[in-house]
Amino acid sequence: MENLKKRASLKLPARAGIWSVLSGLVARGVGVVGTPIFTRLLTPAEYGLYPLYTTWLSLFTALFSTALTGSVIYRGLQKFKDCKERFTSAASGLGLSVALMLFIIGIPLSPLLEGLTGLGSGILMIMIAEIALSTVISVRSSALRYEYSYKRLALINLISAIGAPSISVLIVIATPYHAEARIIGSMMTSVAVAIPILAGMRSGARLFDKEIWGYLIRACLPILPHCIASSLILRISETVIGRTHGEAALAKYSVGLSVGLALTFLSNALGGASSPWILRKIAGGEQERVKEMLTLMHAALISASALILCLAPEILSVITPPEYADALPTVYPLTLTVPLMLLSNSIIAAEAYYERRAAASLPTVLTALLSGLAALLILPRVDYRFSALFTLGAYLLLLSLSHLTYRKISGNSILDIRKCILLFAFGGIYAILAFALREVLISRIILVTPILPLVILLGRKVYKRIKE
Repeated sequence: MENLKKRASLKLPARAGIWSVLSGLVARGVGVVGTPIFTRLLTPAEYGLYPLYTTWLSLFTALFSTALTGSVIYRGLQKFKDCKERFTSAASGLGLSVALMLFIIGIPLSPLLEGLTGLGSGILMIMIAEIALSTVISVRSSALRYEYSYKRLALINLISAIGAPSISVLIVIATPYHAEARIIGSMMTSVAVAIPILAGMRSGARLFDKEIWGYLIRACLPILPHCIASSLILRISETVIGRTHGEAALAKYSVGLSVGLALTFLSNALGGASSPWILRKIAGGEQERVKEMLTLMHAALISASALILCLAPEILSVITPPEYADALPTVYPLTLTVPLMLLSNSIIAAEAYYERRAAASLPTVLTALLSGLAALLILPRVDYRFSALFTLGAYLLLLSLSHLTYRKISGNSILDIRKCILLFAFGGIYAILAFALREVLISRIILVTPILPLVILLGRKVYKRIKE
């Protein structure tokens, strides 16, 4: 009986991964369905307001609350394993307190913030509210992910994914708020998810806890530069495009970003399911198991990326009207960025075990600095689509620096460098061929046909490895 229970418990990561993939797939499907609706209901200039908002939301979230989630929460749950509810509630309380501080500071600084962001004061206040609510959601989601409570986590993800676009469409149809509709819809969905989480806190929960707040502040401050830099790597180009090329160009790039990063639902699901697993394996001295898993996940994502690359023109034409067609070249380098994101995020998750957070932040900060300089100095002088190449180059640099840093911190490596390079080269060749054949559908179908069984085979291997 004990052996049966043990085998069942070992399958939890696999079940968590499947639920994460399925809920992520539904969420991505809702996004794919929603994009053609919004690109047709809104003009490119109206559509461009939302990516401008999400860019600044991402940056401010990184500054004020991102450090409270992910690896910090996982490590905290290990340290406070006898009072998990107390820990998660206190983490939520700290996030709400930071958002309240931001609100108080933001009122007198609103004219300065309006000039900096290009957003009105009303939208900035909505942003602060969404930061507060998303912190509560993220802390609870991290705890559920750590405990492999995959059904409740999937429910949160699905409500967030379906609620925001549904409410936004209703707002566009029923009110004069068109450009702002998606912002309002997103905030209202966060309210609908966060309030039940706060109301459902069990006995022992407390929003203020001196011991836990002290631990979280000490844990978060060293990785704050990493959180800000990580957000800048992906978002700085959008900010520059909006400022120098206009909101219509930003809208087009946002669509290219949406298609190019379509597989983030899969990489996030794999990363979310594997991060607690990675920490446990490293704690047990099983570095080679981690290396094998990361190689498998990298191969699976590269293969899945080949599918997106070969069908990119059709995907873009289905979800957008013809005026967005010139965003197609951005899809190819952005698609290749997703496997690099997974590997670099996995290394960062592994570094959390050694609690060398300041050292672990250096690769991200350096990458963000170089990426920001390229965006500020070069992007205004070239076509906005070059931003996709900057993003790909930034994540190649980030992965290389993160790998070197991890080796220095741990004395080991969790990447099979030779295999990772060969797999990425394979993806790059497919991207070049798919782009060259972008106007010849039948050739791309022939090109992608051998990939389908490979994706299935690798997916089964990843599932089997997590289950072991």
